[in-house]
Amino acid sequence: MTAAAVVLCNQALRLLGDAAIASFDDGTDLAATCSTLYPDTVRGLLQSYPWRWTLAKVRLARLADRPVNEWTYQHALPPDRLVLRQLFPGDAEHLPPVADYEIFGDNVLTDCPDVWADYQRETDPETWPPAFRLLMRYALAAELAVPVTSSTSAADYWRGQAYGTPGEARSGGQMRVCRQLDSQQQPPQRIEDFPLIRARFGG
Repeated sequence: MTAAAVVLCNQALRLLGDAAIASFDDGTDLAATCSTLYPDTVRGLLQSYPWRWTLAKVRLARLADRPVNEWTYQHALPPDRLVLRQLFPGDAEHLPPVADYEIFGDNVLTDCPDVWADYQRETDPETWPPAFRLLMRYALAAELAVPVTSSTSAADYWRGQAYGTPGEARSGGQMRVCRQLDSQQQPPQRIEDFPLIRARFGG
């Protein structure tokens, strides 16, 4: 956990009206609480949505050992993987994703001899968009509210700031703002082939 992570925790603590920590291992109970809650809070938010700035693309290394049964090949997944989003059977443009595969531990099993992966990895908080850093401050404040202040109302308030009302299923509040901004970072998906389009234009 970097210095930027400590800054985020201190910003969340200020929202709760509490003191700051010097580091995650400064020996205080407050630092121990932040150290315990920070990693899962961050990874949970990163994994909850395919944020463009967390995505990476890499060719997976094929392992020499073949799978025991069913599949033909196995490939090693990236060690910094949070979520595997898609597999592709080659590096040519517009290839459809691999539809059939299984993940076992740190390997993915397929019938494709070569695969490229789109996956999410954890990135340094200093590289996060400002809107997401604000979301993380709210989310950390919600997680820290009860252990730090014993206030469930404070936890509910900051959870609402982060995710909206319970009826919005964690898709409102600052989360909605972040998703809208993130969706603007890529062009609309192009439909490469669809039977109704072919029929419409005589294909």
